Amino acid sequence: MTESEIMMGAQDIGNFRAQIEQTKTIDTNSITYKGIFSEYFFYYGKQEEKELLTTDTSTAITINPLTKEKEYFLSFGLKSKYDGEGIKKYGRPPLNLMIILDISGSMSDSFRIDNDLNENEAIANKLEIAKRAIIGLLPHLNDSDNFGMVIFDSVAEIFENFGNWKEKNKEDILERMKSLKPRGGTNMEKGLSKGAKMIQKFYSTKSRR
Repeated sequence: MTESEIMMGAQDIGNFRAQIEQTKTIDTNSITYKGIFSEYFFYYGKQEEKELLTTDTSTAITINPLTKEKEYFLSFGLKSKYDGEGIKKYGRPPLNLMIILDISGSMSDSFRIDNDLNENEAIANKLEIAKRAIIGLLPHLNDSDNFGMVIFDSVAEIFENFGNWKEKNKEDILERMKSLKPRGGTNMEKGLSKGAKMIQKFYSTKSRR
């Protein structure tokens, strides 16, 4: 049995069974839980039609194909009316987007990717790629969304206060985004903490109005 066949068996349990039926000798080391699970799933019932988010649980008992012992599984799932075709039916719900961007010195490390000529070359550092991703995301925000951003290195700074996207100066945000450069050390905890506090302040102020 070739290595490719073993990998196929591990990822496709149906193919694995077919080879057994053809009386081929299978290396049991190629049986993985990932491969077995790839063709099984937990049933969570019908599509949610009303709620933004609901929970569902499911249980299963199986026989381990190698040890012949019973194995017990509990699955916890989340469902939303926006799942699958629901997003087309109801449209995208308002979004609260808080970005915590690492601008520390390690973000100056370069990525190597394949270009159109299939030549592997360094084209940009990690921060530049992150900025491109954010700049590409922002045009998808609409007037019902809220946006804020924190940058951090050794310390955390508010790059843009959390608030309604409609009221933001989009051009200013983009220009300031482009000017960000890697610097300093890394303190992710401060970045996450400042972002969380900014959201809390926004909603506590809003609730008092």
